[in-house]
Amino acid sequence: MLTNENAVKVIQETIESLKRSGIISSKISFTENDSKFNATGVTWIMNPYDEMALTRALELTEQYTGTVTTITVGLADSDAVIRKALAVGANDAVRVNAAALDAFQVATEISNYIKTESYD
Repeated sequence: MLTNENAVKVIQETIESLKRSGIISSKISFTENDSKFNATGVTWIMNPYDEMALTRALELTEQYTGTVTTITVGLADSDAVIRKALAVGANDAVRVNAAALDAFQVATEISNYIKTESYD
């Protein structure tokens, strides 16, 4: 059973992964014989599910105690998502400077970072 006393121990340092999503109404196109996505002109936002998870993590840290750090795997064009997370209330943010090629690579990058830190 999770009591308030246990929750304080559990929710000391939380890390929340974020990814960006294109706005559905953005016009998209492809290059290289329609085989490569052209990101030019796409408006990027924080993935709505990640935003809900971040909001919940912040609610828990307000209710109990602790900090919330967000982590994003991406290049400098991901910084708008990071700034939004900080504006919403995240205590800290980390960007692993690597192109997010596929889910396995992103998970590996996040795992490698978390192994060097002390998150609960």
